[in-house]
Amino acid sequence: MDSRIPKSFLKPPTRIVKADINPKFLATISENKPFGPAASATGLKQPALASKVQPRPMLRRRSKSASDLLALQSKPITIGKMMLSKVASTKPAQKRPALQKNDDENKPKVAKVKIPSWDYKSRFLELQKKYTVELEDNKTLKSKVANVPQLEEEVEGLRTENQRNLQKIEVIQENEEKLQDRLKSVSKENVSLIEAVVKHRKEYQGLADSYKSLQKEHNILIEAEKESKQKAEDLFNENLALKTKLSQQETACRLHSEAYNKLEEESKEYLRKISSTENMLQESTSNNIRLENRCQQLENLTSKLKQDLEEHDTLRRSLHNTIQDMKGNIRVFCRVRPPVTSEETERQLCAIFFPNETSLEIRKARESVSVISGKPVDLKQEFSFDKVFPPEANQAEVFEELAQLVQSALDGYHVCVFAYGQTGSGKTYTMQGSSNDFGMIPRTVDLIFKKIEKLSTSDWTYTVSASFLEIYNENIRDLLVPNSTHNYEVHYNEGRGVTVTNLEIVPISSAEELKVVMEEAQKNRAVAATNFNEHSSRSHAITKIHLEGYNAETKAKYSGSINLVDLAGSESARTSGPERLNETKNINKSLSTLGNVMLALHNKDQHIPYRNSKLTFLLQSCLGGNSKTLMLVNISPFEECFLESIHSLRFASKVKEIKTVAKKNKTYCTMPPPK
Repeated sequence: MDSRIPKSFLKPPTRIVKADINPKFLATISENKPFGPAASATGLKQPALASKVQPRPMLRRRSKSASDLLALQSKPITIGKMMLSKVASTKPAQKRPALQKNDDENKPKVAKVKIPSWDYKSRFLELQKKYTVELEDNKTLKSKVANVPQLEEEVEGLRTENQRNLQKIEVIQENEEKLQDRLKSVSKENVSLIEAVVKHRKEYQGLADSYKSLQKEHNILIEAEKESKQKAEDLFNENLALKTKLSQQETACRLHSEAYNKLEEESKEYLRKISSTENMLQESTSNNIRLENRCQQLENLTSKLKQDLEEHDTLRRSLHNTIQDMKGNIRVFCRVRPPVTSEETERQLCAIFFPNETSLEIRKARESVSVISGKPVDLKQEFSFDKVFPPEANQAEVFEELAQLVQSALDGYHVCVFAYGQTGSGKTYTMQGSSNDFGMIPRTVDLIFKKIEKLSTSDWTYTVSASFLEIYNENIRDLLVPNSTHNYEVHYNEGRGVTVTNLEIVPISSAEELKVVMEEAQKNRAVAATNFNEHSSRSHAITKIHLEGYNAETKAKYSGSINLVDLAGSESARTSGPERLNETKNINKSLSTLGNVMLALHNKDQHIPYRNSKLTFLLQSCLGGNSKTLMLVNISPFEECFLESIHSLRFASKVKEIKTVAKKNKTYCTMPPPK
C-alpha cells in the first residue's frame, strides 16, 4: 500500500447516535445523495436535526473521513490515475545512496572535484552512475503503481461495509420507535399503580393504629395475670419455707442439747489438760533457761574457736610460706615430652636416664667422634632440678607441685609460673592441656575457686579478676580486644609492681566463666607452622589472675596474683623457615634477654637489664624479688633436638641457683573493699 495515502482515509466511520440524527438525513444517506460540501455545491438544502435532542456531530472530523467518503460516492475512484499523474509531474531528486555509518568513519573524506569538459571518460562514468540511480527509482515507482488496484479493492470493501452500517441504523431507528410507544403505555400503568398504592397505605395506617391500641390493652391484661400468679407462688413458697424452718429449728434444738452435754464433758477434760499444761510450761521455762545458758556457752565457744581458727590459719600461712621459702622462691621443674604419634616413635630418641626424682642424665643414642682425635666422645650431660618428670608423668602429677603455690597466692603472695623450652617440646600442652586432660592453667582456675569456697566459712571473701596479653614481635597485644588501636605501655613502681596501660581486666565470678574467657583469648593468639610443630606459638602469652581477699572479722586484707606465662619456643633460625625468620629473631632476642637477666640475678649485679625486652620488663616483679616463681623447662626427647635440649637445661640450671625473697601483701582496713 502506498505510504502517501493517509491512514485516516481508510479508517471506518465512528459510532452514530440515532437520537441525534434527523430521519430525513438518514434517508438522504440511504439514497446515496451528496451531503455536506457536496450538497452545497449541487444546491440541495441540508436537513435539520431533531429539535427535542441537543444536536451532536455525526462523526468526528478527520481528514478524508466518512463525510468526505459520502461526498465521493457519486464520483468514480481514479486514485491510480491521480498517483500516476503525480508521479509523472514530480520527478524525484537524484540522490546518491547514503553510506553506512561505519563506511563514513573508515573512508577518508574526499573533496568533490569538478570534472573537466575534456575528460569524456569521467563524464561518461558519472552519467552512467546517474543512469543506474534513475533505473532503481523507476523500479521503485513501478512497484508502488502495482499496488494501486489493491487499494481500489480496499476502498470498494469500505463502501460495501458503509451500506451495511446504514441498514443497521434503520433497524435501530425502528426498534427505538417501538420502545418509545412501549414506554408511554408503561408510564400510564405506573401512574395508576401509584394511586392504588397510596390508597392501600392509608388503609394500612388505620389498621396499624387500631392494632397498636389492642396490643397495649393485651399487654396490660398479661401483666396483671403475671402479678396475680407471682403473688400466689410467693405465698406458697413462704408457707413451705416456714414449715422447713420450723423443722430445722426443732432439729437444731435437739442437736444443741446434745452438744451442750458433750461440751460440758469436754470442758472437764480441758480443765484437767490445762492443769497438766501449766505443769509442763513450768518445766519448759526452766529448760529454756538452761538452753539459753547453753547457747551462750556455745557462742562463747564458737568465738573462741574462730579466734583459734584464725590463729591456726595464720600459723598455717606462716608454716606454708616457711616451707616454700625453704624450697626456694625460684623453683625449677623439668618435664620430658613423650613421643605422641606413630611417626614420632620411629624417630631416633636421645638416651635419657632418671637416677632420682630431682635429676636426669641425657646423651646421644649414637656415639660422637671427635674431630681432633677421631676417638668416640661421650656427650653425657647431668642436670639437677627441684623436680624432674619423666615422659610417663601425667598432668595431675605436675600440678600437685604447683598447687602449693596457688595457696600462696591466696595468702597474699605474687606467684609466677612460666614454661620454657624449644618449639614442639610440650610447653603449651603443659600449660593449657587438652579437652580430656587439663593443663596447669585450667587446673589452677578450678583450685582457686575451690579454695575460695572453703575459705568462705572463715569469713573470707575474695574478688577475682583476670587479664590476658601476648608479646608478639616485641609488641604488646590484648588477647581480649584483638583489633584494639590502643597503645599499650609498661610501667613499674615499687608499690603496685608492673602495670600495662589500656589493658582489659575482666571481673570473674566462677571457674566456668574464667575458662570461657581463657578460650576466647587462646583463639586470638598468634600461631604458625614450623619444622618442629604444626601449630607453634609465635608469641609469649601471659595470663594474670588478680586475687583480693577480705576478712570481715579481723579486717585483714590480702592482695595476691598468679602470672601464668606460656613462652614462645626457643629455636635456631635455621629450623624456623625463611617466612618466620623475623618472628624467630624477636623470640630469641627476648629469651636471650631473659637469660641475661637470670645471669645478672645469679651474679647479684647492681644493674639488672629488665628493660631490654618487653618480656623481662613485664616479669620484673616476678623475677626480681616480691614473687614466688616456678619455671617448667620442657625438652624434646628426639636426638635431632639434642643441642636445643642441652641449651634449655643449662639455662634452667642457672635459674635454679638464683635466690630471692618474697614479701606478703597484707593490710588492715576498717571498711570492707568494694565488690
